[in-house]
Amino acid sequence: MEFSREVARKYLAKYMFSGMKPTAKQKQAIDKVLDRLSSVNIFKVHGRMIDGNTAKTELGLTVRLLGKDDGMWKALWHYYVRADVLLKKHAVTKIIESKSNFLIKAMSFE
Repeated sequence: MEFSREVARKYLAKYMFSGMKPTAKQKQAIDKVLDRLSSVNIFKVHGRMIDGNTAKTELGLTVRLLGKDDGMWKALWHYYVRADVLLKKHAVTKIIESKSNFLIKAMSFE
């Protein structure tokens, strides 16, 4: 959980709240998002979907809502379906990707 918070803090500061620069206001905004994301009273379980409206209204994030006919949405949905099939078909437990490489960790039944 702490590792997830550390990664989220880094990227929220670098991208979502970069206009605030390192200030008390930026730290407060990031802490608010992280506290809400890690609250079992709000999202209940790890892996629960957070839609664009929730990200916008409850987390205060700047998001662009895409229609189902938007090219970006189609690309994201295509990726999601392919990853979901891979995870289920091959008992994959982790997919880690970068621009140029990927690592897949499959569950061992031995």
